[in-house]
Amino acid sequence: VIIQNWPEPNSLLNYMSIIIALLALFVSIYSMCITRKSFIASNRPFVWAANYGQNSTLIPYKVGYSLINSPATIKYLNISIILDNQRIFTHTEKNFIRLPDVRNYWSFNIGKNKFEQIIDRPEAEKKRLLRVITIKYSAFGGGKVYNFHLEQLFNTDDGQWQDKSSKAN
Repeated sequence: VIIQNWPEPNSLLNYMSIIIALLALFVSIYSMCITRKSFIASNRPFVWAANYGQNSTLIPYKVGYSLINSPATIKYLNISIILDNQRIFTHTEKNFIRLPDVRNYWSFNIGKNKFEQIIDRPEAEKKRLLRVITIKYSAFGGGKVYNFHLEQLFNTDDGQWQDKSSKAN
């Protein structure tokens, strides 16, 4: 059987499949970019510090740290207690690894005696005590360095640290 009555080619119909294929390619690339950003955001480590509590009681001379999502290399960790732009206490740690565990966290203990020496001041000075916690960390394999910065003021009414500001990326 030979068909000799071929329809006339329509240039719009010829290019329609090419246009649809290109649109599908652009949508796929865009989707891939969004998925990649979402994957990175959901799989990076998140590290933060907070007041340390045990049996529903906050302990003002301790700091608790938490990590979720993935292992992290803590590149820099600094805790400072400042009074009127003068550092009274500083502790720094560098280059250590932590693994995520929702039931577990790690802490830093200034020590009860050292803490009592720091707060053994008149009420007006105690209210100006500022605890600054800075953490720089990255994923275990390296990559982007993330930051966490927390500033807390000492509350003389309850003897605890209260958040003044916090920043994270």
